Amino acid sequence: MKRLLKVAAANSIVTLGRLVLGLLTNKLYAVMLGPAGYTALANISNAFNLAHAASQAGMSNGVAANVARNAEASEQRNFVYTGLTLSFWAASGLAVIFFGVQLSGILPALSPVLFVMLLGTLILAAPLGTLTGYFNGNEDNFPIYWAQLAGAVLLLLVVWICYVLGRADLMFASVGAAVLGAALTLLLFGYQRGLFSAVKEFRLTEGYARPLLGYLLIGAVSGIVAQFMQIAVRMMMAHKFGDEVAGYWQASWRLSEAYLAVLAQTIAMVLLPRYSRATTQQLLKKTVFDGVVLFAGGALLLCSFVFYFADSLVLLLFSEKFVDAVEFIKVQVIGDFLKIVSWVLAYVMLAKGNVKMFILTEVIAGTAFVALTALAINFAPDVLNANYAYIAMYAIYTLLVLAVVIHMIKSMPKIEPIEGQKLNA
Repeated sequence: MKRLLKVAAANSIVTLGRLVLGLLTNKLYAVMLGPAGYTALANISNAFNLAHAASQAGMSNGVAANVARNAEASEQRNFVYTGLTLSFWAASGLAVIFFGVQLSGILPALSPVLFVMLLGTLILAAPLGTLTGYFNGNEDNFPIYWAQLAGAVLLLLVVWICYVLGRADLMFASVGAAVLGAALTLLLFGYQRGLFSAVKEFRLTEGYARPLLGYLLIGAVSGIVAQFMQIAVRMMMAHKFGDEVAGYWQASWRLSEAYLAVLAQTIAMVLLPRYSRATTQQLLKKTVFDGVVLFAGGALLLCSFVFYFADSLVLLLFSEKFVDAVEFIKVQVIGDFLKIVSWVLAYVMLAKGNVKMFILTEVIAGTAFVALTALAINFAPDVLNANYAYIAMYAIYTLLVLAVVIHMIKSMPKIEPIEGQKLNA
């Protein structure tokens, strides 16, 4: 538990620095674009994040889990090379889809040059998930810390330049700057440590690709569900109450994403390798219990802070145009607490490669959120009902994931098999 606290503290400090940079960036977005423009930015951001998550977010967890289970350097490198190959293929394919979506007029129109910049960023940032997974699986967090900070600094710099130049259109194309900066930083660390020394001998094989494809599918489904449920709810809010109100709701969501990042990244970096290495009921149960206690406590502190200082945070991080977002935020934090608890539990499924159950729970949660929001705002119209639906969705999701994790723990061996038993198995 002491080591867990130390690693969690180090991750939280670095992520807090990234959070500050991100909130400064968000301030420039809010001042430049206003509530309605903020909604348009969110549409592009959701589309980019969906494509980015589908191409490499799941790969991060897959590589981390497999690297944590394999100490041999050659095995780890093969998983990394396989992950990079699959991520580039996925990113290139999604870039084509993204181009089609832009032509359809669903997203705000961008100039051809800016749109090509966005697609180029998507492809160039593809290594981020695989390399993050490699360093995470080895619990070598220093490169990840630098990558996170470098990405946040690059995004702030790009948005600040757009702000100084008065170019709102350039801001729309800046959404991928953070992941691009992080990916390039990790590539430098990987090269420095000789990670790519055997890349010429690499050949893609089913033995390495099959385990990672399941995680790639998880990332794709999770990304699609997360982004589309935001888009669907935002469209319902805009249709029912107008773009201004949708902008307030989006502000509450963006603030949640920002401050929960302090814990979310730490959960992935601290718990995923430990869950992967836990091979008995007792060990996994203890690791999950420690994780819930640690991160539920951290979530309670953060959510309480945001609740009590919501007015000041809105003025500090957005602008006076967003003052009506305060009431949305004060409801949202209840769901945020449940969200963190559910993530601590859900990472057990990721660590153990339970692809089908993870995807099923994600789809159930996303569908429930959209359905509950639609029912709430149509049968009892209230601008806060989407936030209440968010609370209800995460209450359902937490209980569902808890039941799955309990079943998974019970299905594990009670004690570690001795060497002779392993050989006879």
